[in-house]
Amino acid sequence: MKKILLATVAVLMMAMLTACSETAEDAADTVVGLNDKVSDAETILGDYKETMSNVDATGEGTPNVQTNNTSLDDFVFEFGGVTIAPDMNTKEFLDKLGEPLHYYEVKSCAFEGMDKIYTYRSFEVSTYPNGTEDLVSYIYFKDDTVTTQEGAYIGMSKADVIALYGSDYTESAGMHVYESGGMELRFIFENDSVVSIEYATTVLDE
Repeated sequence: MKKILLATVAVLMMAMLTACSETAEDAADTVVGLNDKVSDAETILGDYKETMSNVDATGEGTPNVQTNNTSLDDFVFEFGGVTIAPDMNTKEFLDKLGEPLHYYEVKSCAFEGMDKIYTYRSFEVSTYPNGTEDLVSYIYFKDDTVTTQEGAYIGMSKADVIALYGSDYTESAGMHVYESGGMELRFIFENDSVVSIEYATTVLDE
């Protein structure tokens, strides 16, 4: 009986040792597998960092890059270092422009107060009343001695305007209108050449 008991104990111990050995081998395999995955992840991360470093250095590969589609948020007129844009308060620029060649005012049809027109040699600025302030409603180009900030001018070809500003415009009666942020930049064409350029607020359309 004692021999049978000792034999049984020996068998159980062998089984336990075998099980422990298999568990250790499984654990070792798992660790090796995890190490391989970590190594792969580090390789992928390294490649990604290198790619992004190249993008930062060259600008290539950057997603969703817009070309020939300038935002109207940047559509402002500059003259002699003075910036003018639709809905801008005239107090910000009138004194810097100096005396206009002509000045005209008329009772506003849309607001309480007076609409005003300031005529300079190459452009005109029209305003609308906003309480005690005057805000820019329109900026008209009179000749080709002035340009938009992006370089458009009277006499430029329609193709060059589209190349400069993109094809995201509305067209009506020979006029291309680029609109965004409550402003419009308008080009009127005759024989595929610009004959009029105008910045305008959309406030008066409401």
